[in-house]
Amino acid sequence: MSKVVGNEGSDAQLKGPRADRVFQLSLIKAEHRYSFRYELGAEQEMVRAILRMAKAPTNDLSAIDALVLSHQIGRNKAAILEKQNTTWDHDTYK
Repeated sequence: MSKVVGNEGSDAQLKGPRADRVFQLSLIKAEHRYSFRYELGAEQEMVRAILRMAKAPTNDLSAIDALVLSHQIGRNKAAILEKQNTTWDHDTYK
C-alpha cells in the first residue's frame, strides 16, 4: 500500500521569499520513501521526472504511484490558482 503526503512550503528548511512557491510531495511505499520538491511553475517538469522514474526498472515506483503523484501536483496547482482567482488551462498538462 502507498501513501502520498503533500504540503505547500511547510518544511522547516524552506525559508526565504521563495518558500511559499515550493511544494513537497512524499510517497511512502513499503520500506521506501520518495520525496519530491518542485517550485510553482515547474509542475510539468516534475510530472515528467516522476513518469521517467516509474518507467525505470531500478525502482519500486509504479505507474499507479506516478498517476497519484501527478494528480496531487495538479491539485496543488489548482488550489494555488483558485487562491489567485484565476483559471487553469487543463490542456497545458496533458
